[in-house]
Amino acid sequence: MLPHLPWEHLPSGSRYNDRREVPGLVREDFWGPDEGLVAAAYYRLLLQTQALDALTGELFERLRDLGVFEEAMVILTSDHGASFRPDASRR
Repeated sequence: MLPHLPWEHLPSGSRYNDRREVPGLVREDFWGPDEGLVAAAYYRLLLQTQALDALTGELFERLRDLGVFEEAMVILTSDHGASFRPDASRR
């Protein structure tokens, strides 16, 4: 389920945050007024997206190693977008 909250993975896949909170969210789906915290959350999302890209690359490499890449169908999809504006909903 990447890249999903709490955005805690680096591009290497390692976790840098062992808490389930996202600074800047005042409720699960609403940002507080601090522009810096909202911007930091956006960058956390980008880092975790890079982790997902790395995992996708590993999956493709594994499919190639198994000799099934050309016959495989891989579907990547998303469930919703996100907004990163202070004092606004993140949806």
